Amino acid sequence: MAEAAILRAAMELFVECGMEGATIEQIAARAGVARTTIYRRWSTREALLVQAIADARKLPDQMGAGVESLQADDLLNMILRTGAELLTQRQFRQLAARLIGALPDHPSLMVTYEEHVLLPRRLAFRKVLERAQAIGVVPADSDLDLLMDMLSGVAVYRLLFQPEERDPATVQKYLLQLFHQLDFRLPRTAESGGWKQG
Repeated sequence: MAEAAILRAAMELFVECGMEGATIEQIAARAGVARTTIYRRWSTREALLVQAIADARKLPDQMGAGVESLQADDLLNMILRTGAELLTQRQFRQLAARLIGALPDHPSLMVTYEEHVLLPRRLAFRKVLERAQAIGVVPADSDLDLLMDMLSGVAVYRLLFQPEERDPATVQKYLLQLFHQLDFRLPRTAESGGWKQG
């Protein structure tokens, strides 16, 4: 119970105020616990914040589950739905801005975040792209690591520089246009705009 309250408080304060507003003292106060309760569970503030972020963002972790059996339509629908949900979540937009803003003054946060969050999720997304490549959606000669970098760059741009976008259907259409530019071989349902959004 205390751990859940601490993680929630840490995430909320980081998104609201950045590193400066997410001190151990402020997290403890919001969670209603003593600082010693936090230090018994986490050795550093960075470790606490990274766990809070990871716990709040479960969606990308689910992308690799059962992906080996997905066919083109279902795989594309999963990518579109996941991308649209992430890119239209207000908290995720704020989180991305806070993480990037913290990098110059708090490099240890990004090191911990990369090890415990980014790398596992990158590996999960690679499984998705490998499946897409195996069934002919992604060209066979695509460099998957470079492709992930390109898609990540687009995501960061949309998150930080187009914060007014809120409509998942519009984001899905944008992603389909992007996939065309990357020479993805999309199913006919996607090309006609008839993808499932459920």
